[in-house]
Amino acid sequence: MLGFPYGLRGLLVTPTKRFIECELELNPEQTKIAQVHEFLDVSAMQNMPIHNRGIGQGLGALSVAVVEELNEILLATSSRQSMASRFLSISPLQ
Repeated sequence: MLGFPYGLRGLLVTPTKRFIECELELNPEQTKIAQVHEFLDVSAMQNMPIHNRGIGQGLGALSVAVVEELNEILLATSSRQSMASRFLSISPLQ
């Protein structure tokens, strides 16, 4: 549990495949970061090989693969929504 009422704690994966462990305190509205309590690059501690003897893909490599796939899905979804909104915004001929 965090020592403050509004906060986030977790592990971020950056677009450059760096892993950042963070603990952030938010304002009561949870719209702005009030204070950064922890922000550490923990990339060196991640298991990044795709092939590990006996276990297969490392968790670090798996995390990066999942984030990349989710980003592809989000990009495809936003493109379709954008195309749909353009299609729906076309007024019928009169």
